[in-house]
Amino acid sequence: MPETLFSHDPTFLANRHERTYMQMLFNFRGNMIPGHRLRPSDFLQSITLLRYPSILFPFWYYTWSWTFINVMPAISLASIYTHFYSLQPGPIGACLGTSLTIGSILGEFFAGRASDHVMFHMSQRNRNRNPNNKNDRKPEYRLYLCTLSAIFMPLGLIIFGATVGKYNFYVPLVGLGVGVFGLQIASTTLYAYTSDCYKPQTPESGTVFNLSRGLSFVVGYFALPFASEVGYFWAWFTFAAVLFSFFLPIVALMVWGEKWRKKLGEPSWNRDL
Repeated sequence: MPETLFSHDPTFLANRHERTYMQMLFNFRGNMIPGHRLRPSDFLQSITLLRYPSILFPFWYYTWSWTFINVMPAISLASIYTHFYSLQPGPIGACLGTSLTIGSILGEFFAGRASDHVMFHMSQRNRNRNPNNKNDRKPEYRLYLCTLSAIFMPLGLIIFGATVGKYNFYVPLVGLGVGVFGLQIASTTLYAYTSDCYKPQTPESGTVFNLSRGLSFVVGYFALPFASEVGYFWAWFTFAAVLFSFFLPIVALMVWGEKWRKKLGEPSWNRDL
């Protein structure tokens, strides 16, 4: 499709002819990049990005962030709120949607602006210290804000596990909102970080993140059975501890990420797409 088949090669750009959108949609041969043919390996290129720590570690952290903060409430709240509060499907859906929507909106309003502010502040500080430094905007600066996600997401899980069944139905929803606020911070910073690290491969890194969302279905096999064994507080506390521990590789990227990227280099494929 025209949105994905685009080359930045100077020769290609100089010789390309403007085409109508209908031509781009239905004349597939005209969409092809000269000299590029579709190969089976093209469908696996996104997966090969996982050999780079700057992709692998955000992928791993985001997978479990999305699993515990977004998917787990979606598949467990109906059972939990029916058991403890005898609510019907309509009110349960309203509880879930309202808490997650509020948390997402607040997180998005905060994360985008704050991430840019951190990047600008750190770059300005480096420029003041060394005016000759041309590499003053390091992608790892994005990850500093991500530290808040390692606080708000586990905190939201703990609030939910500690209050569900013990307080009014709206109190655990505060925990859901707090957790998804942290999730939105993680989403914004991690997507921006991987894009800053490997700009030509931004579409492929986005595909890897979409894969992480698909893998989150596994939580349905163990969340509620585990809670029935140890109780909701200890189950959700365990999930919070696991999620926090998965942030440690992100800390490693803050310290050694630039070094690892220079050592491994950039992906050799798809440089001009």
